[in-house]
Amino acid sequence: MPKEYYSAEEVARKLASAGYVISKRKVNYYAFEKKLFQPEGSGKKVFSAADIDKIQGILYLREHSKLNLDKIKIVIDDKYFSLEEIKRRYSRPEASFQSYVTQNLEEVYSLSVYDRHLILDMNGLKVLLGSGVSTSFGSKPLVLLAQKRLLASNFIGTDAATISKYIGTRVDCVIGGDILKDLYFNIDLNKEEASFSATPQDQRGEVLPVTLVLNVPVVEIDLIGRPVRLFLDTGAKVSYLHSKLFKNYPEANLESDYYPGLEPFDVQTYKVPIKIAAINISVNFGHLPELLEVALLMAGCSGILGHDLFRYFNPVSFNLPGRLINLEKRAIPLA
Repeated sequence: MPKEYYSAEEVARKLASAGYVISKRKVNYYAFEKKLFQPEGSGKKVFSAADIDKIQGILYLREHSKLNLDKIKIVIDDKYFSLEEIKRRYSRPEASFQSYVTQNLEEVYSLSVYDRHLILDMNGLKVLLGSGVSTSFGSKPLVLLAQKRLLASNFIGTDAATISKYIGTRVDCVIGGDILKDLYFNIDLNKEEASFSATPQDQRGEVLPVTLVLNVPVVEIDLIGRPVRLFLDTGAKVSYLHSKLFKNYPEANLESDYYPGLEPFDVQTYKVPIKIAAINISVNFGHLPELLEVALLMAGCSGILGHDLFRYFNPVSFNLPGRLINLEKRAIPLA
């Protein structure tokens, strides 16, 4: 099978969809100006999948190490250092202390659901809870657990105003994985509230192990006896599976959806039986858009689990520092 090559612009789009903030110019800068690695192809499409891994390695080292570009080049050029090995060797240890100001603090906010999006009212700000984005963004600073958090203005070109337009209601900020990964939080749709804490909260129900990829939680489901890894995105109204995982499942709904970096699109969903945390449920999955499909596969995932989680479970308690979620099954699933 012939090897596929990509242009710098295509590489930037793929990496952006996977949560990396990088431009076409920066891709070329690392490859041709700083010569951190030698691209495999030629002409306009010069970057292979292995080259994309190298760029991911560069971005990871810039964020998680104190190496300058000259030393990063040595690591990237080492043929024995895969992307996984780089992440293992240069993972940043977790902080071993806890602020006395926040260690006993818990904050509770009112929660509403608008078109299957979780919207919090946080001190007058309308905040979308979006665990599927790696970087929080918004038009105003966010104060959470006594800390003022300055946010990026956008995520891969999508800002709060654009999100507001797509959803059809006001959104001032999107709180993503970079903040949520360090917090304990409960989502209770019955009480219409969300609570946040810097220490573990009361957690009940089935335990679902979690890993983090680019700050985004990843869970494993059972699909007809096959383990499948999915991004868990509290901000996704529609759940998705890789096209190759679909069998003869019955059609469900035709949905309109969007994703940062993509234009709004329509997607046909199918009713798919899965098992999560040893509990059998049925989720309406759509086919992933091609660009997202490629990006998720690069992250080792085959889909996205979105708002459907809250149809079957309430409350849902997130312990992301401890890499687990607690799920309490509803007696009757939401419609």
